[in-house]
Amino acid sequence: MAKVLLISANRESMPYPVFPLGVAYVESALTRAGHETAVFDVNCHEPRDVPGALAEAVVRFAPRVIGLSVRNIDNLTYPTSVSYLGDLLILVKICRAAAPGVPIILGGSGYSLFPEEALEALDADVGLIGEGEGRIAALVQALVEQVGNLSDPTTAGPPRQVANLSHIGGVVYRTKDGIHRTRPATPGELIFPPEPPRRTGFNIGFYERQGGMGNIQTKRGCPCHCTYCTYPLLEGRSFESRPAESVAAEVEQLAAEYGVEYLYVVDNYFNYPAEHAEAVCRALIAHRLAMPWSCFVHPAHLEARLLALMREAGGASVELGTDSGSAAMLESLQKEMTPDQVLAASRACREAGMAFAHYLLLGGPGETEDTLSETFDLMDRCEPTAVIIMCGIRIYPGTPIERQAREEGLLAPGESLLEPKFYISPAVRSNLLERVADEATLRPNRIVPGLEINISPRLTRYLRDRGHKGPMWELLAQKRRMKDEG
Repeated sequence: MAKVLLISANRESMPYPVFPLGVAYVESALTRAGHETAVFDVNCHEPRDVPGALAEAVVRFAPRVIGLSVRNIDNLTYPTSVSYLGDLLILVKICRAAAPGVPIILGGSGYSLFPEEALEALDADVGLIGEGEGRIAALVQALVEQVGNLSDPTTAGPPRQVANLSHIGGVVYRTKDGIHRTRPATPGELIFPPEPPRRTGFNIGFYERQGGMGNIQTKRGCPCHCTYCTYPLLEGRSFESRPAESVAAEVEQLAAEYGVEYLYVVDNYFNYPAEHAEAVCRALIAHRLAMPWSCFVHPAHLEARLLALMREAGGASVELGTDSGSAAMLESLQKEMTPDQVLAASRACREAGMAFAHYLLLGGPGETEDTLSETFDLMDRCEPTAVIIMCGIRIYPGTPIERQAREEGLLAPGESLLEPKFYISPAVRSNLLERVADEATLRPNRIVPGLEINISPRLTRYLRDRGHKGPMWELLAQKRRMKDEG
């Protein structure tokens, strides 16, 4: 068995910091396998304090293996795009200096989209692609057995000759001959544990104060075919669902043991399939759990009956993955919905008394001045609590939009996507930001993160410091209503 230090590298705080649920699942798997773990969460430290605090944590714990979780490579926001690669590389260098010879494993959703490229750029030794709970313990054990006395401070430099990891699927590793990838992980290796993850060793209080919400996952996988989306690449197209009773028990634990007062369900779509969503709601009702919660939903599958059940189970608000109000753009993005379904879902939310926000992704393939107008008009008809508008679509490897961008010559042959690249339709490229700014300026419930319209780090911190819980768009809407009412 080995001592493993897990580093949650995510430092994004807009619109709020997010508890590292994936790291918690990995930590739980290591603990169950008998390994000793410690967690260093970058988000819980002031940026200027991170280097010293991390170096101290590494020296104090003396790990034999270090795992670095990369949730995002960048902030996904245009035009204020920020790459995190430089900061991630600094973390690796701190670990190298504080623990010479200790192998560094990369994992997380951000890393998994760029396995070989990110391993090289961040000078790490091993990478784990996709869900890591079912393989992390075996990978750590293999590294301990192969590399030997990894805690020996006289060992110079990282281990570059990992001998044999072929028995573990979905692993990228470095040898003296270069970077290699093992076979794909099997379904048996990509498990979604039915039991909740341990959260000891994490600063839950920080996320309660600054994030305003706890989080929970009830299922993984996505059968949809949105042209830009990475969920099918990361989680597969088939669903893996947790038992509803296990979900309810975790919610109960979060309230009783950690004082969580508001919850966010991180499923890609909570409402599909409806049978699972209904089972979770009934379990929450049976346990008499009154904690308010929010989730992301698919507009085409949002029916009044399910909304009523969600409300009874504590559901306070929903976020709709709408992307566009134009029929042509919905088809272009392969959204598998229509403007009429978007309108019907909005009406159902209003009738259920559910706060709701539409997320838009503007500028995709085929976007024109006319399709933008159709989208803005439909949002007016939907009468949502808020509309969150993202300009441009971040292009990721392996997605249909990447192939289209390369075919159209928007990406140079062999051009890397590790640094953020965005698809913006040529027809609106010159004035997309101006049109969005005009739309948002006239309508105070439009939120544009990339332009800091109706949202900013200062405003979100102000609201959190005053104890507001829940999604930031809902809080901003409440603030506007209070101002309008005098």
